Amino acid sequence: MRLEGKIAVVTGAGGTGIGRASALRFAEEGAIVVCADREKDAESGREITANINQSGGTAVAKTLDLLDHTTVRDVLQDTVTEFGRIDTLFNVAIPGRAPPADSGIPKWEWTYKGAFLANYFPATYGARLMAAGGGGSIINVSSIAGVVLSPTITPIEEPEPVTDMDLTINTYGSGKSAVVFFTREMAVRYARQGVRVNVIAPGFMQTPYTLGLIHGERRENLERQIPMGKMGTAEDVAAAAVFLASDESAYITGLLIPVDGGFNIRSL
Repeated sequence: MRLEGKIAVVTGAGGTGIGRASALRFAEEGAIVVCADREKDAESGREITANINQSGGTAVAKTLDLLDHTTVRDVLQDTVTEFGRIDTLFNVAIPGRAPPADSGIPKWEWTYKGAFLANYFPATYGARLMAAGGGGSIINVSSIAGVVLSPTITPIEEPEPVTDMDLTINTYGSGKSAVVFFTREMAVRYARQGVRVNVIAPGFMQTPYTLGLIHGERRENLERQIPMGKMGTAEDVAAAAVFLASDESAYITGLLIPVDGGFNIRSL
């Protein structure tokens, strides 16, 4: 019960991977969990909330648009109004892998914004609310793709012909890299107001989305490159998040924690 009595907001709790595992783990550790999801995952978020409540925990579901900062602001403010404060904010969700067909948003813009703004908006508003309430812990999510280069993440290949800007190459990794620097900036700005800001960089995880892309021989080749010899799980990331959310990490801020089985320490 390392989070007993803490108010924790988890974005992406209604997803199928890290957000879901983290919401459940936070509840097991005694936190009151606010499951904040995009409209697409709202029903699933309500299911997770119901599961937590039926298991003896406390959770509520809220809906936001990660690319609309006003909805992010309102959800966090509503949480403070309802519970009095926010102790932990875990920014897991991204808006989606591709823009809606009728949005007119280029892929590069959607990918970069999704990687960065899904952390930037909630962390910015969350830090202000936490500072006013006496402090708290913000946990951003980068990616191993934003930390290291490798033949797996960035293969050597012929450059794409640049005929327009509807490209996604390098935008996800660079967006997630920006999350790391942003985290450190926020950690410095808010350290003396009691707000800790850290970032987790998941490696290759056995989530439904990733397993849909990496399987068979490709998975075998990948796991040979991971020092621990296997892909991780969403629960591995949730465990790291619990540590950063708990008082056990009270003197830790601005830290990047790769949860990747040692993948980041391999040389090119």
